Amino acid sequence: MVITVTHLTRMRPPYICAAGLHNQVAVRPVVMGQLHKKWLRSNGGVFAIGAVVDLGPVKHVGTAPEHEDYRFDPAVAKFAGLVDALAFWKSLEQIAQLSLDSIFGDDLVKRRWSCAVNPGCGAASLGCLKVYGRPKISIRGLGPRGGPRLAITDPILGKLDLGITDVRFFQDDFITVNEQVVESAQERIDRGVPLLLSVGLTRATVPEDNPVHWLQVNNIHLEDDPTWNL
Repeated sequence: MVITVTHLTRMRPPYICAAGLHNQVAVRPVVMGQLHKKWLRSNGGVFAIGAVVDLGPVKHVGTAPEHEDYRFDPAVAKFAGLVDALAFWKSLEQIAQLSLDSIFGDDLVKRRWSCAVNPGCGAASLGCLKVYGRPKISIRGLGPRGGPRLAITDPILGKLDLGITDVRFFQDDFITVNEQVVESAQERIDRGVPLLLSVGLTRATVPEDNPVHWLQVNNIHLEDDPTWNL
């Protein structure tokens, strides 16, 4: 299976999560355990935003809401190049939705300033969202639980404040925010550069007595340079 990478997420250090499109359908390549950041293209691996990756043989292992999961062997995966930036942007535009419920379904419920889906529920765990206006990026807290956040307004769910897990927004330790990248992205947004968001659900996490899948912004794509990488 060949995918074009559209989601590239910082997990708890030193791990990542990657996903992409195969024939315009979302696919998340997974392994037993977690993907190490050594598989990033910047570290000599295969995954980068806009990268075309041949995953080799895959097996569908998805369950709700993570319908997109396919197990693969990273040792046989091959980097096949970077997609043209304009083609990448057009591909995202084709799948982008106007609201979060159009991506995740009615099981996505607002919780304070974020949203979540209960385990075993939900229509999807990955998608692309059209955003209008000029949303603001902020940096909240320090350490592994801190990081950049994006304030957006969904036409149905209203105002939201979502964590950004875009690997490009962090330094190599996966803890320290790359403030230069944050400032550059905000400056482009403020100039009115159109943006699309790769959005996704976390694995089921805290609270431990009632774990849920939290909504997050996996990546911020800007039209003037949609395939920018570290």
